[in-house]
This record gives sequence, structure tokens and C-alpha cells, in this order.
Amino acid sequence: MSDNGSAPYALWLLRLILAAVLLAHLESSVGGLDATDAAHWLGIPANVSSSGMVLEFFVVIALIVGILPRIAAIAGIGELLIVIADVRGTAAFAQLDWTRAAVWVCALLLLALAGDGAFALISTSSSQRVNVR
Repeated sequence: MSDNGSAPYALWLLRLILAAVLLAHLESSVGGLDATDAAHWLGIPANVSSSGMVLEFFVVIALIVGILPRIAAIAGIGELLIVIADVRGTAAFAQLDWTRAAVWVCALLLLALAGDGAFALISTSSSQRVNVR
């Protein structure tokens, strides 16, 4: 059973923790380099790297402020799945480097399924949800 009184605050805390983790990931990805240098360093095309970093930045801002948190979580899931498959590559599976991002994907999925949480500036309204019967 869940406590309906504290569940929104738990989701809000999850939103903030995920935003902090993704912000740290973004900072470590850039590492003081501009997007083109980071892309060259990571060995991926420059436009993919910069667009991924911009997407991750907007996901972080949306999670912190609470702008459509469920949609932001789904966008974060897509971005992290690309990170797992593209950036980490096959070497990631040998070194288990993908597991950290996979845990973040699971936490974002939990947030997307559970709700917006407390203090959402723009909440995901019921009209934007898909009703599955």
C-alpha cells in the first residue's frame, strides 16, 4: 500500500534526485569541453552529441521545475537508451558500464508511470494521458 498523502512528495524527491544525477552526467560528458570537442573525444558525430546534450539539459530543467515531468522522463529514457547503445557501444557490455544508465532508465520509467509528484509547475493533465483498456 502507498500513503496517498506522502506519495507526491516522494515522486518530487525522485524528480530532484534524477535531475541531479542527470546534471552530473551531463557535466561529466562535457567535462569543460565544447560540444564539438566532446563529440570528437567520444568518437561520435558532432550533431548527435550536441543534440543529446541539449536534450539532457532540457530534461534536467523540466524535472527540477516540474514542467510536464512524465513527458520529460520519457524523453530522458530515450536519450539514455541512445547513450547506452551508441556512446557506450559494445565495450560497455564487457565492462558493465551500461548498468548505471540502465538504473537511471528504470527510475525515469518509474517516474513516468507513477505521476508528476508534488510542486509540478505544469502538470501532465488527464487529457494528455493515454487510456489503456
